[in-house]
Amino acid sequence: MRAMGAARLFFIVFCVALFSLAILAAGCSKGPSERQLFEQAKKYQEEGKFAEAAASYEELVRRYPSSNQAPQCLFMVGYLYANHIADYDKARKVYETFLKKYPNDPLIKDARWELTHLGQDVNQIRELNDLLQHSPDTLVGGAKQGKSQK
Repeated sequence: MRAMGAARLFFIVFCVALFSLAILAAGCSKGPSERQLFEQAKKYQEEGKFAEAAASYEELVRRYPSSNQAPQCLFMVGYLYANHIADYDKARKVYETFLKKYPNDPLIKDARWELTHLGQDVNQIRELNDLLQHSPDTLVGGAKQGKSQK
């Protein structure tokens, strides 16, 4: 009987220890935080590593879908695919997802504009050409033609 009690105690201690290790392992494998992913994505983007930036933004949206940054990050995925990676099919899918998931987001007009002009050469976009014709001495960003900014 006493051996049976010791075996039972050993089994209980073993199960508790195993359960504790499982919880500890699950906590350790959580992955990067929302802030880490966002900073990583921005860093990749600044370095011109657009595919890596898009992947980091996508991971943030996947891991933290209710984040305040999720809409901006999803928009940026579409933007990077459209304007830097030139994968227009992927960009279209991402922008369409953005429109469905975040119909009231401030970036909604930008997403629609990007979809309308997806894959077009910037010089062939009528709205931009009209803007430049109405204000020929001002370029996008406010730089004056023929004058250097200091």
